[in-house]
Amino acid sequence: MDVLNGNDPTLIWKYDKDGNERPLQEQLDRRKSDQEIAFRHIEWYSSNPLRSNALEREIAHKDRLNHLESIKADINRIEKLLKQ
Repeated sequence: MDVLNGNDPTLIWKYDKDGNERPLQEQLDRRKSDQEIAFRHIEWYSSNPLRSNALEREIAHKDRLNHLESIKADINRIEKLLKQ
């Protein structure tokens, strides 16, 4: 972070995926928190399946993995914006 040259990430505001204008650093922190929650969900559901049907379990697991990948993509995008 280079505050002296005006590159303070707390001063860079962009619209997030929900349409709210927030500082990029806050958006990054929120998405990292979302990523941690997604990891915990995947871990918990792997050891405590709620669905008895194997196909439904596989579909739900795939959906959780897709959600995690979406979060990772958001984190990468925000980190690139912060480095600019």
